[in-house]
Amino acid sequence: SEQVTLSDGRKRPLPSSIYYLMTDAFFSGLHKLKSAETFFFHGGDRAEMLQLAPDGTSKRIMMGFDLKAGEQPRVHVPENTWQGSRLIPGGKHGYALFSAVVNPGFEWEDFELGTRDALIAAYPKSADDIAKFTYL
Repeated sequence: SEQVTLSDGRKRPLPSSIYYLMTDAFFSGLHKLKSAETFFFHGGDRAEMLQLAPDGTSKRIMMGFDLKAGEQPRVHVPENTWQGSRLIPGGKHGYALFSAVVNPGFEWEDFELGTRDALIAAYPKSADDIAKFTYL
């Protein structure tokens, strides 16, 4: 596959993409990538994303199609930003379908899974949210 050389010398494939189904039983635990990622909501129940930025700030983003209610069908996550997503409780379907594009392309060595204790230590004001978006 074609590759691009980044400013730090790393070689990465051109953008990669996936589809994934989030359910009541499975959420996307807080993790970060060395590449930017853009999510697209395709349907099902509304979901929420938590982003924890390198500068110590955090934000929660509602994903869905109800723009008047502040939901977003597309969400961008900058590189090196902790991110996690889960369904908003009380939905009628029990799932949501998403796709995500990583640019430059996804590589496992650029992936880091967050742990609850370490993230709470780094982002103490977001402790309650972090507990909802971590498995460990």
